[in-house]
Amino acid sequence: MAENESGQEKTESATPRRLEQAREEGQLARSRELPGALIAVAGALGAWVAGGELIRHFAGWFAHAIRQAGTRHDDVMVAAGDLAVHGAGVLLPWLFLVAVAGIGGTLALGGWNLTGKALAPKGERLDPFKGMKRIFGANAWVELSKTLLKFALVSGLGFAVIWWLREDIARLPRMDAQAGFGHAGIILLAVFSAGALALLLISAVDAPWQLFNHARQMRMTREEVKREAKDTDGKPEVKARQRQLQAEAARGRMMEAVPEADVVIVNPIHVAVALRYDAARMDAPQVVAKGLGEVAASIRGLAEAHRVPVLEAPPLARALYRATALGETVPAGLFAAVAEVLTWVYRLRVATAGAAPERPNPHVDDALGAPIE
Repeated sequence: MAENESGQEKTESATPRRLEQAREEGQLARSRELPGALIAVAGALGAWVAGGELIRHFAGWFAHAIRQAGTRHDDVMVAAGDLAVHGAGVLLPWLFLVAVAGIGGTLALGGWNLTGKALAPKGERLDPFKGMKRIFGANAWVELSKTLLKFALVSGLGFAVIWWLREDIARLPRMDAQAGFGHAGIILLAVFSAGALALLLISAVDAPWQLFNHARQMRMTREEVKREAKDTDGKPEVKARQRQLQAEAARGRMMEAVPEADVVIVNPIHVAVALRYDAARMDAPQVVAKGLGEVAASIRGLAEAHRVPVLEAPPLARALYRATALGETVPAGLFAAVAEVLTWVYRLRVATAGAAPERPNPHVDDALGAPIE
């Protein structure tokens, strides 16, 4: 189990803040084998797909160069330039595929990360003891093992392919130049593909190991986790900011419910309470929004903009604000007053133009309807 300098075991997974700090310092899970393996595989696949075309073009160019070399008017530079121009047109798509594979393999683990901290000089890099630890540590042995495994697999698979194609190789000297050139290209491509497969197998083991090793190195002790939580969540300004964000989110959700309310009861501008009642799904009217001061003014303005009835009933508005929380139903003591208001709302909906019902003046207990300090 990993331990820190104080001897405590690092048993806890790294926190998001710890991972972000490590990322800023350039500490990411990277596989040295994956980019090379993907480059080799992409190169092999591209060669198999367009190999015949490549061999045909190169064979023709070389034959042309040989013929030109025997004439009196040969120009080596012109011939080389012509070969380069024609070769670029065929090779560029293949090289682009290889480049994309290499970049993708590099970014596959850890993604893109550009930071100057990783390039800054560090005194610990000059520490001879830590240098010896890097040379003879567990990671060094893992890298040496991967190098030996890579050599064994690549050379072993390459030799196996050569042995399998030994009869074809033996026939090469008896072939004409064009056929021999194409056949030799296929044999070389088969050997190269075997090496690419070996590199891919190694990277399939190396990439998960790098992820595991990075997570192991990023582990923290319980004391480090507690200290980080105290440094972040424990700061008054952080808590205040969190409360502010939570309040803003709750206010936003509350304001979204105002257009769906049946009525807004106000006092007339300092208090506002929005009610909604669905007889099919609710046992009693529900408070969907409420507020004082600027929030009350916003509720009233939003209600008027969406044609939600607004009733000025100061005692009832104050009583509802005191007695209910957001999302709660109206208490039994205010049923009669609220029922009187909702009856007015329903009559208002069916009333014809110019025949609006008389606004109610619901009675509320003096204690509940008293002004809000």
